[in-house]
Amino acid sequence: MVADILKFPPRKKRPPKRKIPRQRVFPAGIRYWGPPECKAKQHIYFKRHANEWWSFNYYQGLHVRELERFRSAVLLDKLKEWKIFDHPDHDGLEDMGWRPVGGDNVCQLKDYQPLKNFGKRL
Repeated sequence: MVADILKFPPRKKRPPKRKIPRQRVFPAGIRYWGPPECKAKQHIYFKRHANEWWSFNYYQGLHVRELERFRSAVLLDKLKEWKIFDHPDHDGLEDMGWRPVGGDNVCQLKDYQPLKNFGKRL
């Protein structure tokens, strides 16, 4: 029995650019809804949940209504889908604790080279 041992470079943890704030609810913007002639105005809020989950909420009297819950990867698409105006830009979202997918969050293996003799007996 032959076993090949692969050694990868140790993973380096990068500190986030911005600390995640303790606050969990942030203003997202304004949404107009209803029939074309009499549109109502809703103030929409983001809520940050655990494990990179977010939701859109609005307040109706003393009650909180959750519109939709989604992953942080699709947050920008959901802003367009729900047609929310005056929403924060990328820097504002990062201040809220949102981290964009890719970029600095993805580790690059610089020293990785394809193994020529992988699986062959020596």
